[in-house]
Amino acid sequence: QKKKQELFTKQLGEALLVIGNCLKGGFSFRQAMDSIATDMSPPISSEFSIALREMRFGVSQEEALRHMTERVKNRDLDLFVSAVLTSVQVGSNLSEILESISATIKDRIRIKQEVRVLTSSGRISAIIISLIPVFIILMLMIINPGYFTSFFESTIGKIMIGLSILLEIIGFSIIRRIADIKY
Repeated sequence: QKKKQELFTKQLGEALLVIGNCLKGGFSFRQAMDSIATDMSPPISSEFSIALREMRFGVSQEEALRHMTERVKNRDLDLFVSAVLTSVQVGSNLSEILESISATIKDRIRIKQEVRVLTSSGRISAIIISLIPVFIILMLMIINPGYFTSFFESTIGKIMIGLSILLEIIGFSIIRRIADIKY
């Protein structure tokens, strides 16, 4: 689902440029939507096809676009639909607005990728720091098996092992949360 959302967002930036160019070329908004439905690949083509099908069955353009936003649940698509509906009501230059929205979407995608690259070292550090104690324990069990038998035989040893596992999980999740930036 997440990959489908990301792909849809990437395709939406391109689709907005196509729609803007179609509008500049004299096509109607429906014809521009039909161009997206036929010329682009899924998931965006299938969503635009569904919206066009709804319009052919008598659903208004506004309602069909709103249904598409309810199905997809994408903030960038909400922005697109708001721009289209506002343009219809006010009568502004939709192709320029769509170019601006497309540039915004592409910038947002680029910034997300840059943030992901910059935080990758934090994510890798979380994995390495979490695996070091496990690796050391396994090595000690191989080198000197009797060293850890007292941990598994006594109650306090079992408590210490359980506590160390719990602290390991808490530490890993804290480091992951620090390295995971919401955008």
